[in-house]
This record gives sequence, C-alpha cells and structure tokens, in this order.
Amino acid sequence: MPIRLRIAALIAGVSALIVTVAALAGLALVHASVLQTVDDALAAQAGPVSSQVLADGLAAPARTARLLQGSLETFGQVIAPDGTVAVASHTAGSASILPSHVRRALEEHGQVGFDGAGPPPHEGLLVRLLAVRVDRADGRYVIVVGSSIHTLDTAERRLMVTVVAGGAIAVALCAIGGWLVTGAALRPVERLRRAVAALSDQGLSAAESVPIPGTRDEIAALARTLNTLLERVSLARARERRLVADASHELRTPLTVLRMELELADRPGRTREELADAVTRASAEAARIARLADDLLLLARADGDQAFCRPVRQPVAPILAAAARRPTTHGITLTLDVTPPDVTAAVDADRIRQALDNLLDNALRVSPEQGRVAIRAVADDHNLIVTVRDEGPGFPDVLPPEAAFDRFRRADTARARDTGGTGLGLAIVRSIAVAHGGAADAVNNPTGGATVRLVLPIM
Repeated sequence: MPIRLRIAALIAGVSALIVTVAALAGLALVHASVLQTVDDALAAQAGPVSSQVLADGLAAPARTARLLQGSLETFGQVIAPDGTVAVASHTAGSASILPSHVRRALEEHGQVGFDGAGPPPHEGLLVRLLAVRVDRADGRYVIVVGSSIHTLDTAERRLMVTVVAGGAIAVALCAIGGWLVTGAALRPVERLRRAVAALSDQGLSAAESVPIPGTRDEIAALARTLNTLLERVSLARARERRLVADASHELRTPLTVLRMELELADRPGRTREELADAVTRASAEAARIARLADDLLLLARADGDQAFCRPVRQPVAPILAAAARRPTTHGITLTLDVTPPDVTAAVDADRIRQALDNLLDNALRVSPEQGRVAIRAVADDHNLIVTVRDEGPGFPDVLPPEAAFDRFRRADTARARDTGGTGLGLAIVRSIAVAHGGAADAVNNPTGGATVRLVLPIM
C-alpha cells in the first residue's frame, strides 16, 4: 500500500475516532443538560404539592389535583401511605405510576428522578418522572409528577443525525486533506527518487549528485546523505578501477618476461646452461606473480568481511626479535629496542611479522651503505607503538607520507622492478594494523630518512 494512502487512511481513522468521541461526549452532555432542565421543572411543580400535602394532608384534594396538573404536558399523583393513589391529575389515571424500585430508592433519598412510560394520553411516549417523599405523622406520602419529553427526544435524535452526518463530512474532509498534504510532502521524495533512478553508471563514476531541496527538513537531509553516499560509491569505484588497472600493469611485466624466457628456452640449439638460466629467471618471475597475487588476495580479504587476523595475547619481543634477525647487506645495521621487554599484547604473530618484513624490506632497500635501521617498540597503558626508522632519502614530494599507504603507490613512477616492489607493502601494513584495531602512519625525519609507525591496542 502506498505511503500516501496509508497516511490518508490513518488520518481518516484518527479523525473518525476523535469525531466519534467528541460526538458521544457532546450528546451525553446535551442529554444530561436536558434531563436536568426537566428535573428542575418537575421539582418546581412538585414543590407546592409537597407543601400542600405536608401542611393539610389530603384535606383539599381538588386543589392538590390542580397543582399536580400544572400544564397540558404534565401530570401527577399523590400516593397514600397504604400505596393507593389518593389524588391524581385528570390525565394521570387511578393506577399507580410509581415503580417498586423507585419506592425502595426513596427509603434512602428524598427525591428520585427516573424515565418511564406515561399514563393516557401519554402512553407509548417517553416521559420523565420525579418522585418526592413527604413524611407526615399519619404516614409517608409520595408525590409523583411527570412530563412528556417526546419533543426533546425527537430533537435529540435529529441532533444525533446532524452530528453523524457532520462527522462523516469532517472525516471525509480530513482524509482528503491528508491525501493532498501527504502528496505535497512526498513530492520532493518522488523528485529525489526520479533523480536517483536517472543516475547511470557513468554518472556515479563522475560523482553526480541529486538536487537538494531548499526546505531545510528531513528530505533535504536525506538528499545530502544520498550525495555523500554517491560520493563514497564514486570514490570506491574509482579505487576499484585504479586497482584493476594497476594490477594489470603489474602483472603484465612479469608475464611478458616469463613468456619471453619460455620462448627463448624453447628455441633450438640452446645450451644446458642457457636453459637453466632461462628457467631460473622464469621461476623468479613466477614467484613475483605469486607474491603479487598473495598480496592482492590479502587486501581483498581485508576489504571484505572475512577476518584474516586472529589476535592472541602473547609476548611481543620474540616476534620483533625474529624479524630483526634477518640478514642485511652493504654493512647496514639492524637494531631492536623493546620497552618494557616483557610487554604483551593481543596480536596475530604471523601478520605482525608480515607487516614488519614489509617495513624492513622498504627500509633496507633505501638505506645507504653502513646505514642503520632501528626497530623500536614502546608500550603504555593503552597502546603498543612499533616504529621502523631508516636513514634513507625519505618520502619524495611525488609521494608524501600520507599517500604512501595507498595501493600501488611508489616513488618509482616508472615501476622499475629493480628499484621497488609492487607498491602494496605499506597498504598491507595499514590493513594489518586496522585489522588489529590500530593504525599506521609515516613521517619524514627532520635529520633525514623516514619513520613508519604501527599503533596497536594492548587489549
């Protein structure tokens, strides 16, 4: 069911409930007011009769009968202590019009109002009666006066019909108004839906946005949120396309070399040494392709919901010491400092070792002869901070430290295999840090070289 129809139906139902309650309450108040007016008039009629009976008893029945009659619409009776009708107006008849339950109620109350059927000529009509108790020395008398309320009842019924008809019209108007107002309120939503539906793949890639209405309400907030989402989708698609292009570029070189080596090895007349050399170079290129595939697979798992880190609380120093024992060349010194030495943290040893190996690969590659690469780990109450510092040239202007963690970003823009890796090392480092609930960053040292930092939570 459309929202517009649901809201209109809800408004109609609520308005019908309100109109019904208001109508019932209003009719009840009108009925109570009418009965109170009739009861007051009957009490005013019964007052002189009560005074007459209380003073003289039944000494003047003709006068009492005239007082009981009052008008053509009223009638009355005086019930003697023995239960018989002692005096009656000429329209009341001689049969008692006092019900037994009213007689019992008079034991506790001085007067009781009630509805009943009147005597001829009021029989068949709704009448209102009032019974008044009069206690004399010779017994208890009851004065019953009544009046036809047929006209009032007819007026109430007409009023009820009018209220019902007016209420139905009011409910219909509310439903129509709700339909129109909801349509006006949802019109920006429909425009927004059409704008989103009109976006193409090319529009998303170009970060196309939907128009923001100037209403400054929830619809405008929704449009801004959609634009933010579209921007994120556009950036994600751009990263995806760049990743595919970079991966294709990275794979093309080793695959081309591998194919060339195999083609050369397949030529006739090659010596055993030449074949062995071709196989060695082909194996190296195949290993390079395998490493690139492994790196891409790890990053794909990091981007998805699949957990690739399983942290276990353990000492950190042995993991760092194992990474620091790697051999170096060109007289480069590799040092390690862990403070405190017995620090423990919840880490995945294999992934932390992988991250350190990537950092050390980069640091040793750019370090000068007789240079120094320092690994330092410092723990506080919350975090374990691991830094790898080298004495190389640092990050160049074409690759600032904040961009070095992007995938396939290298200072070597020509992507020469001899001067750099695949450009995924630091991206993997950051993914491992984030998977541990931490972070990774890098800075150029004021005195030269660069420092890459891993921040890992202790708990």
